[in-house]
Amino acid sequence: MQLDDRKPARTVREVPPEVKRALERGELETKNLVEWLALSTRELVAHVSDELALDRERLLDAFEPYAELGVMQRLAGAGRALRTVAGATRARVRHFEHLARHKSDVVREFAAAWLADERDLELDVRVDRTRRFAADPHSGVREMAWVALRPHVAADVERALVLLAPWVRDPDENVRRTAIECTRPRGVWTAHLERLKREPELAEPLLDPVHADPSRYVQNAVANWVNDASKTRPEWARALARRWSERSTSPATAYIVRRALRTLARGPAVPARSGAAKASANLPPRTKRAKSPGAPGAPGARAGSPRVDRLHSASRAKPGAKSPAKPGKKLSVKPGAKPAAAKLAAPKRRSR
Repeated sequence: MQLDDRKPARTVREVPPEVKRALERGELETKNLVEWLALSTRELVAHVSDELALDRERLLDAFEPYAELGVMQRLAGAGRALRTVAGATRARVRHFEHLARHKSDVVREFAAAWLADERDLELDVRVDRTRRFAADPHSGVREMAWVALRPHVAADVERALVLLAPWVRDPDENVRRTAIECTRPRGVWTAHLERLKREPELAEPLLDPVHADPSRYVQNAVANWVNDASKTRPEWARALARRWSERSTSPATAYIVRRALRTLARGPAVPARSGAAKASANLPPRTKRAKSPGAPGAPGARAGSPRVDRLHSASRAKPGAKSPAKPGKKLSVKPGAKPAAAKLAAPKRRSR
C-alpha cells in the first residue's frame, strides 16, 4: 500500500505504525484530525531540529511546556520554540522558508504559528505574509492561518478590515474564506471580537462582496459570521439579510441568509412552565416511586447496557399474565368514593 493513497483512520488506534512514523518524520500530510492526534508533536519537532541542524536539546526544552497541552497550544508552542531557537541564527529567513514549504502540513502549521508569535511586525506585513497559509491546500494549515492572525485583528479591528478587504475579492476561495473566519465576532477556539459583536456594521465592506459567493466553503463562513452577530445585534442581522435578498435572487444568497438567521428563526427559549406544565402545577403532588438500582437513570445504571436490558427483560410480564397482589396487602379506597371504585383500586399489571 502506498502511504499517500491510504484510507484515513477513524480512531487513533487504527493509525498504522508505519503511517505514524512517517508523519513524525514529516514525510506525509495528515489525512484527518485523527492522524494529527496520533502523531507525537515532540517527535516531529525533534525531526525538524535535525533537518535545520539546530540544537535538538535546546529546541525540545523550549517546546516541553507545551508538549502535553491541547492541539492549538501545541502548535503555538512549537512555533514559539522554533522562532526562539531557529530565529536566533543568521539563517532565520531560510529556516522559516524551510518550514513554510515543508511537505508536512503540521510543519507548515509550525511556520504559521511562528509568524503569529513575531512581536514586531506591522499589521500590513503580517497580513501579507499570512496569505500563503490562507491559500494552503491543506485545511489544517488554513485553520492555523486565521487562528494565528485573529489576535492581531482584535488589536486593531478597523485597520485589519481595510487590509483584508482585497482578500474577499481574491480568486482563491480559501483566501476569501480566511478573511471571513478571522474576523467572526465569536469565532471558534478563540476569544470573541467584542468590537464586532457591538458594531458588526464595521465589517459590511468585507461581507457585502461575498453575499452571493459561488463557493459553499465561503457561504458557510459568511452565514456563520452574520449568525454570530445576530446574537448581540439581531436587528442588524435581519436588515442585512433583507438587503442582500433584495439585491440578489441567487441560490447562494438564499442559502447564506437562511443559515445566517438560523438562531433568530428558533426564537427565544421556551419557558419551563408553560401549557400543560402550568396546568399540572395546580394538581396535588404525587408521591414519587423510588428508583431501583437497575432502573434507567438510577445511579450506576446505563441505558442500553446488558445489565439494564436483563433487568428490563426480567420485569416484563408475559402477555395475559396478572400481577399477583402481595399477601396481606389491603386495598384502600378513598373516603367518599363510589363502591365501584374498589374494583379500580385493585393492582393492575404495569405495561413497560
